[in-house]
Amino acid sequence: MMKDKFELKVIGKIVSPIIDTAKMPLQGVEAQAHIEAKFTDTLDGIDKHSHVFVLCWMDQARRDRLKVIPRRHGGENQAKGVFALRSPARPNPISLNTTRLLKREENILYLENIDMVDGTPIIDIKPYSTGWDCIFSAHNNSTYNTYSKMPAADVLADMLRQAGN
Repeated sequence: MMKDKFELKVIGKIVSPIIDTAKMPLQGVEAQAHIEAKFTDTLDGIDKHSHVFVLCWMDQARRDRLKVIPRRHGGENQAKGVFALRSPARPNPISLNTTRLLKREENILYLENIDMVDGTPIIDIKPYSTGWDCIFSAHNNSTYNTYSKMPAADVLADMLRQAGN
């Protein structure tokens, strides 16, 4: 029998210069993951990885919307289902951030380009593995449509940002 409810443990929180979700840049900001002291040992070896996945519970997100208009640049204004987007509005507001790990100091991880506001609860951290997590055949048809409507300089800037991750 499938459970319809689960309990998650908060392992830490994001410390970010951004406190308002509306002011978060699309590419995110430098921030820290402050992991609870009792979980410090779980971080042993994490600093051997250049990138990590940070899973958070977007506690400020709306949970009542099934469709939203994408926030992405490019002017697309057609509502899509939340499972087809990376929108915070969803039945279970779990975020998945793939981010560069700049450094670790005890129970604090310094992160680059994470789009979580200050105080966001962290529910898990996993290392990014180039062997397991890189999907070279993946594609997104809407990327072409978005890029075709953007100025060339913005397309180049977005591609460089993605390549730099």
